[in-house]
Amino acid sequence: MSTHTIRTLRPDDAAPLLAFEQANRAWFERHIDRRPDDFYSVDGVQAHIAQFLDEHAHGRMHPCIILDDHGQLIGRANLKDIDREQGVAEVGYRIGQQQAGKGLATAALRHLIDLAQDEWRLERLCACAIDGNAASIRVLERCGFVQGMAVPDIAIVEGKVVDGHAYALELRAAPQRIIVIGAGIVGASLAYHLASKGAQVTVVEAGAIASGVTGTSFAWINTSCAGPDPIAALRGGAIAAWRQLETQVPDLKVRWHGALSYGTQDGRVSPACILIDRSRIARLEPQLRQPPQQAIYEPEQGALDAVAATHALLAKAEALGATVRTHMPVLGFTVQDAKVTGVETATGVIEADMVVLAAGTGTASLAEKLGASLPIHASPAIFMRYQAPPGLVRGIISSHAMEVRQDEDGTMLAAEDYVDDAPDNQPAAMALRTASAIRNELAGAEAIAPEFAAVGLRPMPLDGVPVIGYLPQVAGVYVCAMHPGVVLAAIVGQLASGEIVDGQPAAALEACRPARFLAC
Repeated sequence: MSTHTIRTLRPDDAAPLLAFEQANRAWFERHIDRRPDDFYSVDGVQAHIAQFLDEHAHGRMHPCIILDDHGQLIGRANLKDIDREQGVAEVGYRIGQQQAGKGLATAALRHLIDLAQDEWRLERLCACAIDGNAASIRVLERCGFVQGMAVPDIAIVEGKVVDGHAYALELRAAPQRIIVIGAGIVGASLAYHLASKGAQVTVVEAGAIASGVTGTSFAWINTSCAGPDPIAALRGGAIAAWRQLETQVPDLKVRWHGALSYGTQDGRVSPACILIDRSRIARLEPQLRQPPQQAIYEPEQGALDAVAATHALLAKAEALGATVRTHMPVLGFTVQDAKVTGVETATGVIEADMVVLAAGTGTASLAEKLGASLPIHASPAIFMRYQAPPGLVRGIISSHAMEVRQDEDGTMLAAEDYVDDAPDNQPAAMALRTASAIRNELAGAEAIAPEFAAVGLRPMPLDGVPVIGYLPQVAGVYVCAMHPGVVLAAIVGQLASGEIVDGQPAAALEACRPARFLAC
């Protein structure tokens, strides 16, 4: 079985190209305009190649040659008159006489179509064919070209002026190349939603998957808010978005067991909250030693394993064609005409049509590389994990004494506010004090033992409102930085992907735009 290779023309192709053109001169002149006599010389072909490569360097042409499995030049294929503003180019090819009728012209044209779509991002290709050249017309039509207007006097063949027709091919839209910086739960949700819309997604992460604040998240999915809420519409869609994701990503598991809140006096409420009495509290959480007289119950709320959810979302994104690159810090950005065109890494530049900054607390420093100042600081909180007997906590309990939930295997999770740098308020000490509080509150918790405790650094915008939207200072950059990230990850992935891929502005994100900080 014969094989062939199609590659870009090089300066050292002069000798084989001259031999190819000389061997097929009479054959070509039977079908297309003849070349001037001075072309058929070493100097003539070298000048020809130099001209084509100069056109290529300036983005006006992409010249290719076709080689057989022995490395012999057997054909040519060119994208000509490339106009990137209009998104159009002309195709041309010539196949040696000995290779005619073997499907090589079709292969060459399909290669040009791929180049036009994937490398040059063009929208339309044009071609011309002489009337009566049935073979050439068949190749064009086989590749989807449609006949257009008649073109009189299209060429001089064997001394005769001949007519022809124009042909055109509308290219499918090339997938948008999007780099998501950050492989936490927000970045994973974005990657999945973008990939599901057909984007060509690359996730770039400086560390491991979920190695930032996602790995130290209590991961309580709730819509509660104390006082006026500028993102009420966004927060209000969070639970529905997670429930939808569960149907789309089978490995994503959320435990919808509801939440009890009492004695915290922080004023957080959600539209679905109800006030329940002591008897119902005891039925919901039978291990509570001293159930309060009243509590706020929010039955629609839930929790998830944020790390497992991140892996599930990224795995689904990869199944849709996304690429995930971990342990790859972003060193900088490439910018052309005030637009970001890629990210710089230790292994080279990754080109992009859009870059999404979803790196948690690292988002501000990435934006700084682009001349944008985003007031996002690291807000500490303490996350703790315990070994405990299963069945102590059925849902989520948030009280003056503890904020806890429990996995099915018995693992208990707790969260506390970060107080200060004093030794007694460091994670290990806090874990011991919280364990004591849990034992006092829950029957059967005597054997609870701290397993892990750490400070998680949450990305907290200056005004507490998420930063989501296009960066005003430079084109090609979209920002996603927020707290609570786990709560909003699903809805933000859904809405932001619609803005980026479909160009559909989301009203629920209007309060979150980065441009609001320009006046600060």
